Amino acid sequence: MKTPLPRPPRDAESEVQLRAKALGDPTRFRLFRFIADSQRYLDVEELTAHLNVHHNAVRQHLAVLVEAGLILARRERRTLPGRPRLLYSINPGVSGLWGTGNPYRTIVLWLVEMIKSGRSAREVGREAGLKRAKAESYQGMELVGVLNSDLAVGGYSPRDDIGSAGPAFILEVCPFAEAASQDPTTICELHRGLLEGLVEGVVGNGASVSLLAKDPAAACCRVALSGPAEIG
Repeated sequence: MKTPLPRPPRDAESEVQLRAKALGDPTRFRLFRFIADSQRYLDVEELTAHLNVHHNAVRQHLAVLVEAGLILARRERRTLPGRPRLLYSINPGVSGLWGTGNPYRTIVLWLVEMIKSGRSAREVGREAGLKRAKAESYQGMELVGVLNSDLAVGGYSPRDDIGSAGPAFILEVCPFAEAASQDPTTICELHRGLLEGLVEGVVGNGASVSLLAKDPAAACCRVALSGPAEIG
């Protein structure tokens, strides 16, 4: 998926004022919270059904939220005929703000599961990835698009690794850098397992994914795919 063009920079006070104004509309706030709580990409059709308002009104609200930097819009990658949809997700930069959940909550729940079950970080992460794959519909999408979407929603700011022989991403941000700096083995293995479970869940055993972890403070970890690129 192509990354949206960056918005012109604003000072912190103007940014807060713009976002507060955007969320001052009750319907728009409901829309924002639904997107934030979903932790995945949503299209206009699903958002319209949730709000029970006309799709044109939903599009107008979405445009305001995008302009305020509260949500992100991306065009899906498709292999089937038809116009690619615009998909919306929370901007990872506002996670934990404006009434949304803290991204570290997920890590805490995974760690609790590790302690309760005695399983490894990779095993717990893989189970979470499989569950995520079952909860989504990826029919007709490229695997690389699914992975790109998941990484973007997670706040990793993936970019294509142009020099790679196959599909690969460089992760420009580590949203859990502080935790990973303290225990890189656990945090990175959770993420490795998550990616493996997601890939297995959407295409079966014919594809694989690798994670080359780097210094969390500097980010730039590398995720690479091999095997089938399309989801049947």
